[in-house]
Amino acid sequence: MAMIRKIARTIHSRYLHDLKKQGQVPAHGQGNNIKEFDDLAIEIQHSNIDNAAHIPTKLLSIGYRIRPVNKGFKPLTLHLDAEEIEAMARVETPQMELGKKTERVDIRKGKRRKKQGRSTLT
Repeated sequence: MAMIRKIARTIHSRYLHDLKKQGQVPAHGQGNNIKEFDDLAIEIQHSNIDNAAHIPTKLLSIGYRIRPVNKGFKPLTLHLDAEEIEAMARVETPQMELGKKTERVDIRKGKRRKKQGRSTLT
C-alpha cells in the first residue's frame, strides 16, 4: 500500500506542477483551492489512491511492471505510443463500469454513497 500511496502523491504533485507551469494556479492567498496531497479532503485522497492502485495492472497489460527505484538511480520516463494507450484504456473501461455499479451519487443531497448491485439513483 505504501507504494500505491506514493504513486498517488507523485501523480498529484506532478498535476500541481503542471498547473503552476501553465499559470493556472493563483498565488497563495488569492482564492487558491489547489491543495497539496495531504491537504486534500480525505475522500479525494482515497479516490487518488484508488486510481493509483490500478496503474500497475494497466502497465502490466502492455508488458511493463512497477518496481521501487534503487537509491542512486533516477527513474526513467515512460513514453507510450497510441497502441499502448489504447490497450490500457481497454483495461480501464471494465474497472470504471464496476465503479459506477458500486458507487452512487445521491443527486438530491449531493452526497456520495456506496451501494452494491444495480445502478439506481435515490
